[in-house]
Amino acid sequence: MAFGLMLGVLLPGLAAGQTAEQQISWCKNPSAPRPDLIIDGCTAVIQSEPQAWAYTARGNAYFHTAQLDRAIADFNQAIRLDPKSGEAYYGRGTAYAYKFDHDRAIADYDEALRLDPKLVGAYKERGTEYEIAKDHARAIIDYSDAIGLDPTDASLRQQRGDAYFNANDYERAIADYDAALRLGPTSWMLHGRRGDAYMAKKDYARAVADYADMIRLDDRPSYFEYEKRGDAYMAGGDFDQAIADYQRAALPDPGNPRGAHSRGLEKLGRAYLAKRDYARAGTNFTEAIRLESADKTLAPALANETSHRVLANLHIDRGVAELYGSDCRAAAGDFERAGELTARQDADAALWSEIASRRCHLTSRFAAVTRQIGASSRLGPLIRLYLGQSSVAGVMAAAETADDGERPQAICDASFFSAEWSLQQGAKKEAARLFQLAASNCRQGRVELAAAIAELGSLGENRRPNGR
Repeated sequence: MAFGLMLGVLLPGLAAGQTAEQQISWCKNPSAPRPDLIIDGCTAVIQSEPQAWAYTARGNAYFHTAQLDRAIADFNQAIRLDPKSGEAYYGRGTAYAYKFDHDRAIADYDEALRLDPKLVGAYKERGTEYEIAKDHARAIIDYSDAIGLDPTDASLRQQRGDAYFNANDYERAIADYDAALRLGPTSWMLHGRRGDAYMAKKDYARAVADYADMIRLDDRPSYFEYEKRGDAYMAGGDFDQAIADYQRAALPDPGNPRGAHSRGLEKLGRAYLAKRDYARAGTNFTEAIRLESADKTLAPALANETSHRVLANLHIDRGVAELYGSDCRAAAGDFERAGELTARQDADAALWSEIASRRCHLTSRFAAVTRQIGASSRLGPLIRLYLGQSSVAGVMAAAETADDGERPQAICDASFFSAEWSLQQGAKKEAARLFQLAASNCRQGRVELAAAIAELGSLGENRRPNGR
């Protein structure tokens, strides 16, 4: 029976009081009041006379109600009935994507775009799949094609901006975030993303401004947002403002999990460390250690390698504050505890312990401890330096050969610990130069950044932009 002749009769499954026209309208209308109405309408149409467009519409409704297998089954039927339906391939690709079957998703998007090169959504979703696979170049191409078809969609600019950001192309990322903010409603999340890009460019003033807008626009700003602005203030050398934001980030709050609370305290402690307020730094590190230790006591299952690493870092943090505050015995104890927590496999703890031993004229166990770690570790060149088997020049040369993604951290480690070594040799000018280099390369979240700033202050030096 021809579909057009059925409008005056009840379709199978039609409830009393409903017309065939209503069901067809629901099936054809993706903005129907509820997805179940679309499903009911399309089911009635399909029972009367299976048609590809009805399977596609019902597949989309199943997708939006998270019934992914049913959605795929309907898209399969739509493709069987109409192999040239780009919409059906697009829909099935999206269902596969939500099932994390990325290869099938991309294959379906490829076919959808071959059949219909103007399917904006297929470009967008394929770009997302490429971005998940960290294929930023192909993601950018797809987002650009989608923008070419729909230049007013702010979300496309944001997604391409994210791809540029992940590809370390911060200028283009910022340009896309600018466009997204112009095209769409003001978004606190977009200000946060653009702030991240400015942070990556070391444009800390603009990062602070964006993070301030992020906090202002968010109805309920989270600890994480204050933490981000605190990081920007910290990187720009405004330690008092950083402390104010970290204090907000460290407040106990139902929305602030214990791990985030302890991280806020750690960052607060590091800001005080950079200010050379070692007593307040130590107080915050102690509270963070108490919180992290409570987690391990209350839930022993949490005491895994990662949580031990977090606790070890906090002991190193407190040890640095104690060392710089001239409490040598306490510092040595914290560095020793950090080594215990990492099963003596932490070169950072070993190096800090050796620095404390030399500053405080304590017995050194460096040679014995580092035999367990091995000179081939990430900090191997520094281990050889402290064993008297290498030179500062050799350490710095080795750092320069690190892979692109690892080079800033390698230079951070090499310059900071070489600076401490030079200080012990009485070479204050060389130590200051290396501390400047460390302050420029150590990322937020490394105690060596705060320590380098503190050591520069002790040497009567101001931190210079980019270490110059």
